[in-house]
Amino acid sequence: MANPQVRDTVFRDYFNNQQRLLSLCNALLSTDYANPGDVQINTLDGNFFSNVKNDISCLLHSSAVTIIEHQSTINFKMPFRCYEYSLELYRKIIASCRKRLYQTATVPLPYPYFAVIYDGKRPAAPFQTLRLSDAFGGKSYALEVRVDVFNLAYADLLPIAKCTYLMQYRTFMNRIAANQATMPQEQAIKKAADDCIADGIMEDYLTQKQKEVYHMLACEWNEQEAHEAWRDEGFELGMQQGMQQGMQQTTTAIARTMLENGSDVAFTAKCTALPIHLVEEIAQGIRK
Repeated sequence: MANPQVRDTVFRDYFNNQQRLLSLCNALLSTDYANPGDVQINTLDGNFFSNVKNDISCLLHSSAVTIIEHQSTINFKMPFRCYEYSLELYRKIIASCRKRLYQTATVPLPYPYFAVIYDGKRPAAPFQTLRLSDAFGGKSYALEVRVDVFNLAYADLLPIAKCTYLMQYRTFMNRIAANQATMPQEQAIKKAADDCIADGIMEDYLTQKQKEVYHMLACEWNEQEAHEAWRDEGFELGMQQGMQQGMQQTTTAIARTMLENGSDVAFTAKCTALPIHLVEEIAQGIRK
């Protein structure tokens, strides 16, 4: 049973469907599976035994543990988060053969694949790969996790363009954004949904869930605006306090002040031009 406390996004809800998710997985992994039954959705929803939640995950054709996140900001902690998600998923997969893991023979396991669909306002490369080794200072002698990040704005240039459902999702979101320039949010969403239904875009989904879509988007955008406000406020307070303390304050001290006032690690590193691993060390010191 799904956890009722987990708030769905439109992306999470739309791709919580075997047919749509199969199409997206085929585009991401360059596979051509045709049977929706090849997708076993196993998205983590923070149930009674674990508080770990992700956007979408599945076991594809019993051969690939696939984790897909949808984000409006590029989170450089994503490799660790995907690593954490995968541990939970593999625990479930190996539950039936745990004893065999202690035998000498190799126990075949499905391979992992992690991806982020980025759909934010800030400019980003069409494609990039985030690596867990960046958190280790570039060294990964024993552990590495890679996460492919696809910028939805450049989908036409990327393999994800092969997923018709994802391209329709992008069209719907783009129409909402265009409408918001001239009309209130609720009207912008409703008009975009009506136009998409008329054009056969996400037709079945929007016809069934138009009201739910509005509430999901309103909650999602309000949360994004709150996080952006906290981040920007943290930046402004940090810079103001840094100026008040005089020119002798170091960049490291400014970064600490920004972090203490709510800025995240990636944004602080960008503003201060400090290495992200150094900013992470400062943040860890603050948490301790």
